[in-house]
Order: sequence, then C-alpha cells, then structure tokens
Amino acid sequence: MENNGLKVESHDPLEEVNLGTIEKRRITYVSKLAEKSVKEQIVQVLHEYKDCFAWDYEEMPGLDRNLVEHRLPMILGKKPVKQNPRRFAPQVIEKIKEEIERLLKAKFIRTSRYADWVSNIVPVIKKNGKMRVCIDFRDLNAATPKDAYPMPIAETMIDVVAGNEILSLLDGYSGYNQIYIAKNDVSKTAFRCPGALGTYEWVVMPFGLKNAGATYQRAMNLIFHDLIEKFMQVYIDDIVIGSKRKVDHIQHLKLSFERMRKHGLKMNPLKCAFGVSAGDFLGFVVHQKGIEIDKNKTRAIMETKPPSNKKELQSLLGKINFLRRFISNLSGKTKVFSPLLRLKKEEEFRWDENHQKAFEEIKNYLINPPVMVPPSEGGKLKLYVSANDSTIAGMLSQDDENGIERAIYYISRMLVEAEIRYTPLEKLCLSLYYACTKLKHYIKPYDVFVFCRNNVIKYMLSKPILHSRVGKWALALTEYSLTFVPLKATKGQVIADFLVDHSNLNEQVNYLTTKSWELFFDGSKHELGAGIGLLIVSPGGVPTKFLLRMKSECSNNETKYEALITGLKLLKDLGARNIIIRGDS
Repeated sequence: MENNGLKVESHDPLEEVNLGTIEKRRITYVSKLAEKSVKEQIVQVLHEYKDCFAWDYEEMPGLDRNLVEHRLPMILGKKPVKQNPRRFAPQVIEKIKEEIERLLKAKFIRTSRYADWVSNIVPVIKKNGKMRVCIDFRDLNAATPKDAYPMPIAETMIDVVAGNEILSLLDGYSGYNQIYIAKNDVSKTAFRCPGALGTYEWVVMPFGLKNAGATYQRAMNLIFHDLIEKFMQVYIDDIVIGSKRKVDHIQHLKLSFERMRKHGLKMNPLKCAFGVSAGDFLGFVVHQKGIEIDKNKTRAIMETKPPSNKKELQSLLGKINFLRRFISNLSGKTKVFSPLLRLKKEEEFRWDENHQKAFEEIKNYLINPPVMVPPSEGGKLKLYVSANDSTIAGMLSQDDENGIERAIYYISRMLVEAEIRYTPLEKLCLSLYYACTKLKHYIKPYDVFVFCRNNVIKYMLSKPILHSRVGKWALALTEYSLTFVPLKATKGQVIADFLVDHSNLNEQVNYLTTKSWELFFDGSKHELGAGIGLLIVSPGGVPTKFLLRMKSECSNNETKYEALITGLKLLKDLGARNIIIRGDS
C-alpha cells in the first residue's frame, strides 16, 4: 500500500488511526480486516505509546552514545582523500540548499572546518520531486576496515515470521540518523556542497558508510535482545512483531514499545501497519499459510526484455536467482545461458531461440509459483535428491496438518567441469551432501527421510566409507538423522512438479555400455580387526576407492569373499552388466 509516497508493507487494506488532534493529525495505520475487538485494543496501545513514533526530525532525539555510536577506524597506511569539486545546474543547487537547511535544522549536520577527508555530495531526486542528499563515500569506505558483526540470516527470519496469525510491521524513523557518529570521527564525514553553500560534516550516521548496517543491527540487537526470536524479528530498520495467537499480540506490542521508550528509539508511523494478516518482509510475502513471491518481483522478470549483452543477462539472472527457493531445478532451467556468461569482451553476444525458450519457460513457471512453508516442529522432513549429467538438485518438504505435502525449499546447482566427470554414484552422493550442507539450518533438528529411486544413497548412509570423496561426504552426513526411503508411488502436486523437472528420479538408473567396469578387491585380518578394500573403475576410466571396516571377526579368506560380495552388490546398484573382476589371489 502506498501513502503519500511512503510505502507501507502490508497486503491488508489499511485504515488511518489519528494519534493526534483534529488540528494536528498524527497518522499511522491498522488493518481493516482485523477483528473489531483486536483493532480497538491495538488503537488503545498506539495512543498509549505514541511517544515511540516520530512525525518529524525534531521528535527524534537519537540513541544514547553509551548504547551505540558509529566509529570510523582507518586501515593503517591509508591517506586522507579530498575529492575534486563537482558542478551542478542552478535548479539542482537550489534543491541542495533546501535539503542542507533541513539537515541543519534537524542537527544532523554541522559546518565543517579543517577536514582532512572531503567527499562530494550526490543529489538524488525522489519520485515526489524532493531531494535526498547522498554522499560519495567511496574513498572513505576504502580506507575503513570491514566490521565483521554477524547479520541475521534473511531466509531463517522469513521462515520464523511466516505462520503467525497476526503481524505488525514497523520501520525505524530515518533509522540510521538515530545513531551518532563518534565525536573523534565526525570530521571524516565532511562533504562539499556546490557554490557558496560550503562544507559540512555529519553528526549522525548517514547512509552510504561502509559499516552503517552492521552498526544499526548491533544497536537493534542490544535493544531487543531478549524479544528477538520470541515474537520479534529485526533486520536493520525493518521490524516484524508476529504472534501465533491474536490474544497474545497486544502484550507483544506493549513489550516492544516499552523497550523503544526506554532507549528513545523512534518508529516512522507512516511506514507502520498494525494487526495485519500478511505483509512484505525482506522481499517476500509472509502470512499464516506460508511464504509467497512478491508480485513486484515476478513482474520485474515478466517485463524484462530479452538481454542484448552479458551485463543485461547477469542482471536478469540476478532477479531470477533471488527467487531460487521457489523454482524447482533452477540450475537446469538456466544452464542454457552458461555459455553466454563465459563470453569474453570481444566475443559476440547472440540470444537465440533456445535462450528465449528457456526464458519463456521460467516466466511461465512464475505465473503460478508455489507457496512455500517453513518447517513445523514435531514433523519429519522429506528430502528428494537428484543428479544428471550437468546439474544436481533437491527438494525439502513436509506434510502439513492435513497430510498434504508442502514444499519448503528447492535447491540446485550446476556441476563444475571436474564434477561432470564423476560417476553417476558420486553425483548422486554429491547431491545429497550439497542439499544437507546448504539446508543445514533446516534439517539438523529433524529426522529426515531421503527419497531416491536408486539405493546408492542408502549404501552411502549405511556403510562406513572412510576414504575417497564419497567417504568424506558420508562422514559429514553422520551429524544428521537421515533415513533412506525408496521412491515409489508419489502423490501430490508439489512432488509431481519436482519429478517433471528431474525425470531421472522416475527411472531406475541403468548404465548400459559396451565397455566393462573393473572391480579390484582385497581383504585382510590384523590385530586391530578386519577390513576390505575396493577399487571400482567406471567404463569412462574414473576410479572410486572404498575402504571398509568389518564389524564381526573373520578369517583372511572370509574378508576377501566379503570384499568381492560387497563390490558386486555396489556394481549391481549401479546397473553394471559387464564387469572385469581382479583380486590378489
């Protein structure tokens, strides 16, 4: 919803709530769809805590320096830079003057004298005709070390917000400007204005500084540390208060506002929406039933013209990749573009019918993308894995309370040149390893059923393979609770869609060839126990080594028999028909 050029991130229709008087209106928003009793309680809370909002800069005192302030340490050896002056048109200078006067009145900036660092002003005209003053801090940022403060994982936050019965969406009022610059570092933020306007420096933290986001996130974590994860999610200046039950929401709002009041943190009332059922958060639509793609994101892809150069293709793939969670086998759908991405500067960019066909297929898929769900506690997860000649892929899902299987996450990637030469066994094992490591934050707390037609996965999970790359993957998977399930009859649209994109899942792997596989085997007994060794060489000449420890006591001859039987079982799983067997006796 748009209000006077300010974006309110709600998908509910909203109604105004006046927290001021008839003469001096002070507006924020509440959902029209909220139950009457809930709405009345929310409005009462908003009146009680109206001091937690700011309708202009004078109502924003800034956060206490003892809590947080932004520092600008310098990398050793970096020298100050004074950027060369820039010229501007007279009408632009007039707008710059108006904005400088506004910033001076708000006490965000002050006159600068004897500054060693001087950056240029970059005026940005907004849609409403007003100007935002941005500063070209490139030189200063290059001399500032990176703040390694950990930022929240966006995907995890989105999952937590989804599933709530009621949400309130809040936005900090001119968020960064509520944090002061450390007094000793203020002069480093100096910027030059055109003409006789002079040079100024920032007293508060402006946009454009290298570590500003980390500083703001640190402040929010300090303020809301014990509320985050319980019912609040904070990503820089975007705050979501979510409640599983409507009856709890009023208390959650009060606790949040009490913390804001204590620290003097101010929200922007024109960018807040209270008591909504669905809203935008970090680029996706979240609601009680799950997570959806924001229509603006799909529209941006639908309206994109076919790229005419490599840069435009990279931009298009960036937009598509943002939605990767929703797109089954995205790597397979986009692999036709790979040669274009590898073009050198002097090579011609040619967009042909194959590229256009792949682009149209992606657009058609996005016409009706799936609604994803976060995993629910107590239920088991299902992981489907697949591998073909050039890609690996997987899908994580879970049955909902009605027994309907719902997708949680699609994952895929292209194989690099060395991986393309892997045996089908290794590719399938790599697919499971990749899915588990990428989706670790989802699957680690759960029991997970691994679905695949071919029981090679079962073999990897059940055998103590100690060496080779497959062995390393198997060792890494021991920290997860994985159970192999053969892929038989399937039901449900979400699985049907995945199988269409991974036809090899629906077929038994059968590696027919005119050349032979080779099996080298050996076994031995020693004082520490017994073990067997296998070396399988594919028809393409790719070797795979296995070393296995025997659990039961046996003689030397018995270990050799066990080695032969184990090797033959593995080759049977691979569909091998012609086998040359080589032993040491």
